[in-house]
Amino acid sequence: MKPYVQCVVFVAAGLLTWQLFLVAPAQEIALSPVLAPRPPTPPSHRLAAAGTTEGAGQPLAGISAKGETTNPGKADGKGDPALGGERHPLYRVTKSDIFEVNFTFSPEFNQNLTVQPDGFVVLRGAGALLAEGLTVHELQEAITKAYSSFLHDPEITVTLKDFEKPYFLASGEVSRPGKYELRGI
Repeated sequence: MKPYVQCVVFVAAGLLTWQLFLVAPAQEIALSPVLAPRPPTPPSHRLAAAGTTEGAGQPLAGISAKGETTNPGKADGKGDPALGGERHPLYRVTKSDIFEVNFTFSPEFNQNLTVQPDGFVVLRGAGALLAEGLTVHELQEAITKAYSSFLHDPEITVTLKDFEKPYFLASGEVSRPGKYELRGI
């Protein structure tokens, strides 16, 4: 009976080892364009795309036209850190955020800006700039670039003053229904 148990243990260990050699390389293979998930398209775009050849040469999400991943090991800055996302992502400017722009050597351009509903801000003397979706550092670089056409090497500081704080809605059979700020203790 003992040789039979030894044989079973040996075969089981062999199968587990074999499985490791098969699974490890399979996890390193990038998604092929056939298996890659496609972004959802609105119904109006599906009908238009069905009758035309538009988008036929466009790469799928995260996959280049050659079948390589465009950002391997990352979740494009979003998602679970275990899957490649950022653990502490930077705040991105949204509509109705208020920030202050200070020029060190040209205080006449100092201003407080509010992001409009379309995502743009209007800079004094430099025109409109898309601010929505940018981090504060990226916004500072964009404003510097916008003013560098007529100011020599502008030194700018951008400070976020007010932003949309996380909130929750209480409704139903509660004593005080409404919108409440979500605060930590």
